[in-house]
Amino acid sequence: NHPDANKYQHWVNPGLPDNPGKWLSGSEEVQGSWWPSWWEWLKPLSGKKVDSVKPVDRNLGDAPGQYAPMRMGDIQAGKTPAGPYSDGTFPAKGVPRQKKTKKPKFRIPAGWM
Repeated sequence: NHPDANKYQHWVNPGLPDNPGKWLSGSEEVQGSWWPSWWEWLKPLSGKKVDSVKPVDRNLGDAPGQYAPMRMGDIQAGKTPAGPYSDGTFPAKGVPRQKKTKKPKFRIPAGWM
């Protein structure tokens, strides 16, 4: 449910007693979702928003994949779905990605390399 629905409550206790029962008995009930409070705590700790990275198409087909519509009995019997990877055909190979070499963020002690 969306936090604005105010259908639930949560409990807060700034102390950290040694067991859950003590924590609950000393806690205060707060109406509404804990998500808005968590978000207010998280915002200053988060960096700036960035655009998402578009996933690379690996020619695997549409989700949920070929095995999802199969029955367990068919899979146990050794049947495979038609399509790439299961009938011996493979998608066309793309250009391999070059690995980026990163400099270590620390000084490597002499004799380690």
